[in-house]
Amino acid sequence: MQGTPGCELYACLSRERRRYFTVIVRVPGSCRRSDRVQEETTGFSAGYDSLPRTLRLVSCLAFIAAAAVQSPAEPTSIRVVMDNFYPPYIFIDDSGKAQGILVDQWRLWEERTGVKVELVATAWSEAQARMDSGEFDVIDTIFKTPERDKKYDFSKPYVRIEVPLFFDAQLSGIRGIEDLAPFVVAAKKGDAVVGQLLAHGIANLLLFDGYREIVEAARDGKVKVFTVDEPPALYYLLRMGLQDRFRRSEPLYFGEFHRAVPKGRSDTLSLVEKGFAKISPRELASIDRKWFGTPIVSRDQLKFLGILMAVVAAVVAVLILSIGLLGRLVARRTVALSASRDYIRAVYDSVNDAIFVHAGDGTILDCNARAQAMYGRSADEVKRIGIEGLSAADGMHTRADALARLRSSENGPLCYEWSAQHASGSVFPVEVSSRSDLIGGERRYFVTVRDISERKQAAAELEKAMAEKDALFRELQHRVKNSFALITGLINLEADSIADPATTEAIETLRGRIESISELYAMLFMQDAVEHVRLDEYLERVVESMNSSYGSGLAAILTAFDPVVIDVKRATSVGLILNELTTNALKYAFPERTSGVIRLSLTKEDAWATLVVADDGIGLPSAFDPARPTGLGLELVMMLSAQISGSVEFLRDAGTTVRIRFPV
Repeated sequence: MQGTPGCELYACLSRERRRYFTVIVRVPGSCRRSDRVQEETTGFSAGYDSLPRTLRLVSCLAFIAAAAVQSPAEPTSIRVVMDNFYPPYIFIDDSGKAQGILVDQWRLWEERTGVKVELVATAWSEAQARMDSGEFDVIDTIFKTPERDKKYDFSKPYVRIEVPLFFDAQLSGIRGIEDLAPFVVAAKKGDAVVGQLLAHGIANLLLFDGYREIVEAARDGKVKVFTVDEPPALYYLLRMGLQDRFRRSEPLYFGEFHRAVPKGRSDTLSLVEKGFAKISPRELASIDRKWFGTPIVSRDQLKFLGILMAVVAAVVAVLILSIGLLGRLVARRTVALSASRDYIRAVYDSVNDAIFVHAGDGTILDCNARAQAMYGRSADEVKRIGIEGLSAADGMHTRADALARLRSSENGPLCYEWSAQHASGSVFPVEVSSRSDLIGGERRYFVTVRDISERKQAAAELEKAMAEKDALFRELQHRVKNSFALITGLINLEADSIADPATTEAIETLRGRIESISELYAMLFMQDAVEHVRLDEYLERVVESMNSSYGSGLAAILTAFDPVVIDVKRATSVGLILNELTTNALKYAFPERTSGVIRLSLTKEDAWATLVVADDGIGLPSAFDPARPTGLGLELVMMLSAQISGSVEFLRDAGTTVRIRFPV
């Protein structure tokens, strides 16, 4: 029977009143051959031959359409995409061919279903992108996440995968995601763990196309922390010999491998799951053994060993029951002693001083790591050469002398200096501390040795610098004193050549000021201290200088100075103040008398000192205002008092009294 142009339609109906209708359609070019469909045709066959040709054609087409709607044809092939480097499940070998557990499983699925599988393994991010673009029917090696659940329908999980962190063995303190903030974390593009990290605020990520690239970057030191699913991580770490360079955390989470199809493609998902249901567990286990390997011991051997171990365990249990209490006590004591020994040894070796343990006869029994480093010898060498080999061979550091000092420490801890000798022959100073004790009834000496070479060298350099500084300062003082003497001599020569009384008086005043400062430098030249001076002694020298300059005919100067120590700078100011006030009293307090009394005192109370200059002269003029001094001398007194943070008080009782109070 001829159909529409370009297509051939054949219809036949069973002459034996069967309830099936068979239709075959061939469409050249764009037409497609349908599968055989069967449909009930009750009451149709009896009159089929009597129908006109056109009606019979329409009837056939109607049955074809109904069959296509009710029973869609299964595909003859499907396209599957997956990760390309996830050993042993999937990886690309040296020839560029895909290998692994999943390759074998899909080939077996192909045999069971008769549907051809086009398997493509590529970078994981690319695999997801190409799947989303509609290029593939199925994506494998995929974890189920809330985001992916929106666009895929998933099969049941078939493998449970741990997802831990891996980090450089030199790092510590990394337990999980909460400890990753300071680090750059390497991960694979498109991996479910990226979402986990971002959800916990870890955004400092370095993304790679595949797991192999991540492990290679870790090998080359480009990353210190990375996350790779456990199976490929172990594969690449072992293959590259990196298993001892990295440690792993507890799993961040557990993922599960699924196979997924685009949302709504339930027919494809059903085809996939039905196909894998046709593969027996034994066949799947055989594939796993091919890639994971088999145990060295067979099941029968394991069974025999299990029985044997059970018998042995029973025997051991009987023995343990008989000596259980003693065994527990011994175990606890052994653990405690071992921990105590390890702790003591760790402390013993961490001390920065050399430590030796000597027997009662001076023999060295033990030493710590610092002792070996300090003397440049191993522990065995130290024990062999003893005290003699570790001490300077100068005749003054003998074994007998060292042993005598050790025994002296029986009366109490002893500390002394000693000369030690390095393995190279160099001698260096050490500080030795020794003590003695009885251990298990036997005498033991515990000696701590500290290298003081740097201390000695620093002390020698400091002593040399201080000597040079002292010599320089003495020379400077001497030159300053001579300079003051030269200035005073020049002033005296100039005064002798001037006839004007006012000018002569001014020069004499200037000389007095210079001599008061000169006396201070004379004192400093004669004492060791250069920063502080005895103020009372300095003022006595100033007064003596004034008596020499003015003579004793004008007034009697009486002094009463308490001992006061003050810095040199303020001592200079106090000396100038005393000089100005005493000079003023000598010049102006006794205009109508040939003599008078000037009393000078210095007292100290707590942190304050008081200088008093008092005379029994005519007193201050009634118009005198301390806030507005008229003469240079009083102006200088006010200025110098302010420099030493002092207060000035003027009194007019039976003459003139000036009291200056300042901190010391």
